[in-house]
Amino acid sequence: ARFAGSAAAPSAYLLTLSIIIVVAALWISPSAAFTSSSSCHRCVVKTNARASSISVATAALPKLDQDTTSAIENAKQQINQAISTTDKGRSNLSSTQRSQIASQLAHLESLCPLSEPARNPLMEGPWIVLYTDAPPPSNGQLGPFKGVAKQVIDLQKGTYRNELYVGGSGTDEDENAWLGAVLEATWKEWDGVYLDQDASVTTATATSSS
Repeated sequence: ARFAGSAAAPSAYLLTLSIIIVVAALWISPSAAFTSSSSCHRCVVKTNARASSISVATAALPKLDQDTTSAIENAKQQINQAISTTDKGRSNLSSTQRSQIASQLAHLESLCPLSEPARNPLMEGPWIVLYTDAPPPSNGQLGPFKGVAKQVIDLQKGTYRNELYVGGSGTDEDENAWLGAVLEATWKEWDGVYLDQDASVTTATATSSS
């Protein structure tokens, strides 16, 4: 999976359904982010922003020049338009449409001003999925029922929680839902050694010793 702006992503970002790697890969503003991976693509908005679309803000980020700010704004507007009729990515989009959206996400990802977005404090908190090509229930659908996919990141505890709400109310449609599901997980920093690589090293050491 691909992780923008960081050479060593937390290993849990590589776990079930690539849920967090796609949430964390890009932090453009304190209220919104777009992310992608080789397995799925996702666009999310932070729920405490209470925004129905991706906004443009640069507070608490490195000072950006006007050209960069404009490029980020234009990229977000294009993505907003592209995903507005996709039912959070659940509609029957053609491979060409999904490829175009993935390309737009990758472009916005390339504009990220942070060197390690996954470790940035702005990642902390709840997020609502606006678009994804991941399968249910990661896309906010459980069986025939469609709802809202929400993800909550706690950097201090090293945990994340994936939540699904169907029939909810409120701005984020996650209040008083009649159906819900929660998946909780933890992560730790990856040491850069693959399991099969580690086994090979161990085997080689044992062989040379004997």
